[in-house]
Amino acid sequence: MKTILFSVLLNLIFSNTNISMQSLLFCIKNTEQIHFANHTTSSNKNLNVFIESINNSTVELWLPGATNKDIDNNINLSKIYRLKFPQQNFSNINSIKQGLEILDIIHSVEYEYSRSPFYTPNDSYYNNQWYLPAINSNDAWDTWTNDGQTPGNQNVILASVDLGVNYSHPDLHNNIWQNLAEDADGDGRTIEGSGSNWYLDPGDLNGIDDDDWDDNPNTFIDDLVGWDPSGNGGLDDNNPDPPHNNAWSHGTHVAGLLASTTDNNTGIASTAFN
Repeated sequence: MKTILFSVLLNLIFSNTNISMQSLLFCIKNTEQIHFANHTTSSNKNLNVFIESINNSTVELWLPGATNKDIDNNINLSKIYRLKFPQQNFSNINSIKQGLEILDIIHSVEYEYSRSPFYTPNDSYYNNQWYLPAINSNDAWDTWTNDGQTPGNQNVILASVDLGVNYSHPDLHNNIWQNLAEDADGDGRTIEGSGSNWYLDPGDLNGIDDDDWDDNPNTFIDDLVGWDPSGNGGLDDNNPDPPHNNAWSHGTHVAGLLASTTDNNTGIASTAFN
């Protein structure tokens, strides 16, 4: 019973890893010499017997281009081999590994892992964003993209307490929150445009506080994408887009860090992605 439980536990632990179930890597000691005939027969008797005990197994060099000069800490890269066999479960893989490890000729045996690069977006300045790898954004993005999904959920709203935001920015307009309770013309959007020319939807600018969220019809009229509580001249208005100069860019900068459109060949990537 204990053996069964242990086997089940091992399978649970390793079922979601990238361990190959069809191969192992083994390195022979640097002082030993072997060769293989037709990838099946070893010149070392004990190793040969062991390999033949695994049905339909073959052996190949792991790094065919390595030489006897490629040595690091008693590991000779030219003496690392891949043992290939039909699909196994982890328990069998582990038994094969242990069987190899007790042979005198063997230096070490390792599981072979399938390696794939982290998901990397195509945004122009992604390689300059040192902070994204620092917080392991790629790991999070992999969770979605490995399942064929797009990271993020536009039902999640992010907010920053900062200056206004240039909602027409080409890296932001796709992710800007739109107040569809103010969508007077019913076209499903409150901003319109193309490229870097985006503007408040004229069909929604009806001079009426459609959503009336504060139960006061005289405030926040046509708040299509938010509200500017100070305005350029000290009076509040319905356009949160600040003057487009360096002194007013911080809000747009922070909004981009939060929610710039990711993987669009433009600007930067954001952790929220979508």
